[in-house]
Amino acid sequence: NNIGDERAKALSTGNLTGLTSLNLSWNKIGAEGAKALSMGNLTGLTSLNLEGNNIGDEGVKALSTGNLTGLTSLHLYGNKIGDEGAKALSIGNLTGLTSLDLRENKVGTEGVKALSMSNLTGLTSLNLEGNNIGDERAKALSTGNLTGLTSLNLSWNNIGAEGAKYLSTGNLTGLTTLSLYDNYISDEGAKALSMGNLSSLTSLSLRRNNIGDEGQEALKERYPNANIRFF
Repeated sequence: NNIGDERAKALSTGNLTGLTSLNLSWNKIGAEGAKALSMGNLTGLTSLNLEGNNIGDEGVKALSTGNLTGLTSLHLYGNKIGDEGAKALSIGNLTGLTSLDLRENKVGTEGVKALSMSNLTGLTSLNLEGNNIGDERAKALSTGNLTGLTSLNLSWNNIGAEGAKYLSTGNLTGLTTLSLYDNYISDEGAKALSMGNLSSLTSLSLRRNNIGDEGQEALKERYPNANIRFF
């Protein structure tokens, strides 16, 4: 709807105090609009979708320290969010979040470490698809405070066999859904996943990871009742 910052300000200061869910995806909202939303009257929101906007780190800082303390679900796909934004989320007021979507942003090493050690300990679903996570950042995620996660999406993140080993032997023992689509897991990584701590998995996506018969058989044997996608 091409709402932009000014109309976002109007929404935030109006009479919509009973709203619990607001979808403003792809509306050309920047940092100023995010600030307005965070400081307005929308204190009853539990779900906020700002996908495909341009709020950046400054917008995220505003959201994390504003009035939206009741949020349980926050979607920030494609908003040019980097380490500073991730750090702000990790120490802000949004401690009630159970679902966080940060797909296709620019969260680097420091941001991932901050998220992994954050006060967002209630998170059950985290989506970091397309953030160039790599093996070392996968290690940070697997050894942090996010032990309540049941769903983790790390698709398209340059994760190899080492990263798979870290994920399989870390603290993420409650995962039921893990997506590693389009990485570099290979048979070695598949074997690691089959021998680790992820005994609760019911859904595992490993498409486009060059996993052969050996790796497939190891995973099928370990998770006979899980939905495992190799192709």
